[in-house]
Amino acid sequence: MLDKLNLEHILFLDIETVPEHADLEDLSPRDDIDGSQVRDVFYKEKDLDRIVTYCEKDVIAVAQLILKLRQEELLEDHELISV
Repeated sequence: MLDKLNLEHILFLDIETVPEHADLEDLSPRDDIDGSQVRDVFYKEKDLDRIVTYCEKDVIAVAQLILKLRQEELLEDHELISV
């Protein structure tokens, strides 16, 4: 479990070192549903797997964003594990 100190260390980035024109658009996971559709997908379509996929993509996007802003290598598809 991450404590507050570890989380702050992981998220630490020096905004001055982020390239001015960092391309962050390619990190967007939006290809199926967005947050405004989750309720209907759950209650009307009863498609929990679709929501799980949506949430997983968001988590991956945040991780990639942090890595990109820290100017570190992005994760490759073979490094991602769905549990």
